[in-house]
Amino acid sequence: MSTCVCGRVFGSDAALQQHQRDNARLICSSAGVGTKLGAPKSSPQRPLEGFKGLTSRDKWMVRGIGGQVRSISSASLQLSGLEAPVSSSGHPHVICSYNWVNQGPPTVYVPGGAPVYKEVTLPLKVQPDSGIRYVDQNASRLPKYPFEVVFHAVERLDPTFRFDPIDVLVNRNSLRKFFDFCMGRTQDSFRVNLFLVNNTLIIERCVKSPKEYLNSSGGSGFGHNFERATTQLPTGLSDSSAHHRVLRYKLGGLECAVRFEVDASFDDGYSGGAPGGGGSQDAFQEDTFKSLQASLSSLTLGKTADTSASDASMTAISRGPGTPQACVAELKSQSSPKSRTKAMPQLWFGRTRYLITGYHNGGIFDRVKVDDLREQLVDWENKEAHQIALRKMVVLLSRLRDAVGMTAGKACVAIYEKDAKGAKDSALRVFVSTSGKGPLPASVIAKFWEH
Repeated sequence: MSTCVCGRVFGSDAALQQHQRDNARLICSSAGVGTKLGAPKSSPQRPLEGFKGLTSRDKWMVRGIGGQVRSISSASLQLSGLEAPVSSSGHPHVICSYNWVNQGPPTVYVPGGAPVYKEVTLPLKVQPDSGIRYVDQNASRLPKYPFEVVFHAVERLDPTFRFDPIDVLVNRNSLRKFFDFCMGRTQDSFRVNLFLVNNTLIIERCVKSPKEYLNSSGGSGFGHNFERATTQLPTGLSDSSAHHRVLRYKLGGLECAVRFEVDASFDDGYSGGAPGGGGSQDAFQEDTFKSLQASLSSLTLGKTADTSASDASMTAISRGPGTPQACVAELKSQSSPKSRTKAMPQLWFGRTRYLITGYHNGGIFDRVKVDDLREQLVDWENKEAHQIALRKMVVLLSRLRDAVGMTAGKACVAIYEKDAKGAKDSALRVFVSTSGKGPLPASVIAKFWEH
């Protein structure tokens, strides 16, 4: 049995895909835009026709798209002046966290734990990064439903949690791209898949390949091996990698659930293992962490997650100490002094206060600097240009949700193509999805959203 995001149930995947293709034709016809689906096979559309900014290497981005629903430029995101400020002052809530197990069928440890930063003797010689690296580990392990792991982790930690109050479920990487778009910056072309489950917009990251190969020439940098040399996984998690978490916080008037990978956990020596000095916010974050630990304490260590869903494609196991949000750190390596400006959106969207930077010459690290950037992050969000872009993001996300809601299948594709002439105001174009792909298994949707 296959279930469409609109709620209809079909006896086969083929029937579901035909239903969504029919819906796509209806939308394209009623909107009067884009290329009509179901055109005669004798006159197929060329893959990159109408996409002057895409190269042959980008042709994967246009797979499974139908008629255009909407085109949004950064300049069109006009503010009325009445929008509420976008602030990080609210307390982020850790919805869930997990570590991927390295070998075997897709399995995660919940809540897992971030690698713990450890001081090392300097100078430290590190080999160039090489071998296979994940671009998107979630998509690599669960290519059909990259967000499915989130719900298995939530079920282990808080089975009563529901996603109805969540307006947007998204990866931090996508928010960073949207921020650059709203700033009017030129960036590489990208694609995201858009789905609407009830009133929740699910924004799925898309990459050409979820893995990449790094040679050992040094051109690939030293960042990953620097991380390995300066961090250690918590006890019981040595066969895992990539600690991920989902934070819930307000972005303007939108309730967002944001997933991202955590490089490290940093303890600056304050009591409880959660850095202090932040007043009530640190206290709140520590209370949130303790409630997560309390949820875990009722579970049996190492017990496989119970699941009655026949379409479950992975396993969740209770293991790991968890990591307080107040301890989350980002690691960077660089060979010359650089401004922190480029890293600030990544830190801000992940509510990450610590930046640990290793300085090196040809892989020989002679200095490591730890910065607590809480005050700088507040200054960053209050800068006029950034505040305008953040408010535009709220408008953009709302428009994307509205666009997907216009379609019968509640599934779209958004494509940003880098202007071939370097113009900064390229559009984000939204198309009906014809792939027949949904965001999550039907059993997950039934459990975590009211009907």
